[in-house]
Amino acid sequence: MHELTYNDVQNAANRIANICLKTPVKQNDQLDLLTGAKIFLKCENLQKSGSFKMRGATNAINSMAPSALRLGVVAHSSGNHASALATAATARGINSFLIIPKDAPTTKLKATERAGANITLCERSPQSRIDTMKRIQSATGSTEIHPFENPYVVAGQGTAALELLNAVDNLDYILAPVGGGGLLAGTITAASMPGAKTKIIGVEPTKTSIAKQSVETKKKFSHTKPASIADALLTGSLGNLTFPIICNSVDQILTVSESEILDAVRLIKDNMNIMVEPSSATCLAAVLSYKTLFLGKKVGIILSGGNISHDEYESIAIKLSTHMI
Repeated sequence: MHELTYNDVQNAANRIANICLKTPVKQNDQLDLLTGAKIFLKCENLQKSGSFKMRGATNAINSMAPSALRLGVVAHSSGNHASALATAATARGINSFLIIPKDAPTTKLKATERAGANITLCERSPQSRIDTMKRIQSATGSTEIHPFENPYVVAGQGTAALELLNAVDNLDYILAPVGGGGLLAGTITAASMPGAKTKIIGVEPTKTSIAKQSVETKKKFSHTKPASIADALLTGSLGNLTFPIICNSVDQILTVSESEILDAVRLIKDNMNIMVEPSSATCLAAVLSYKTLFLGKKVGIILSGGNISHDEYESIAIKLSTHMI
């Protein structure tokens, strides 16, 4: 596939239109008051499988030749890509083999099971995920659909931002969480149409700051054992596909603390009655933490996912308050 372009995101939007949901864009007066900005939330927590990952998984599977799908698909994932790929694969009537860290949130693991996946648990480390996946792929003959190294996946993720840009005129910023970089790279590509003026900002936990270091040094940084309550962003590094897109075109990478992330989860829950996972709340945390940057601006935020239970949220809050994480 050629270098990713705006047309690839448009083609992905057409390919997934009858399968994925066109999620709502919501506003809240209290969040506007707290931030001093005009906030537009793209609610991917309401997407099928509970996250934006459904877009990329669907686009990738529906772009493949039937012969490549015959023996199923395989991937490693912290949870959201797993449940999305399983859902998309089941819809096509093919097998899915998912490698998931054994400490992944129960909500994400159960969602993947319900979608019909064959699940293998592994250690949290990036190397364990890769080694386990290679073993399963060798045994099954399945085709890998990587969560952020696949151009069709990245183009599919970009459709969330495309819908947001079509729904709200003259956005000053769009913020997207960044782990492996699929959503952020897709968002950058969606906003690359001629004449576009919307700035794109990535947000990640301060504890990892992989993307920030990579962009600032123009070299790809990695963590062997990344840790944060934002579990969906713990990929270890940007991808070989996503790194140059982000490095060359992102306007800024912001980082937020663990407590700031949890506070943002709580604010969204209290003001909108929406429960989002910590990774999804990083962007609102950034708008609150860097108020002067966004003051008076129209800000689009991609709420990347909502796969968290009330019990899991309370457990995170307790661990954070007692410095266990």
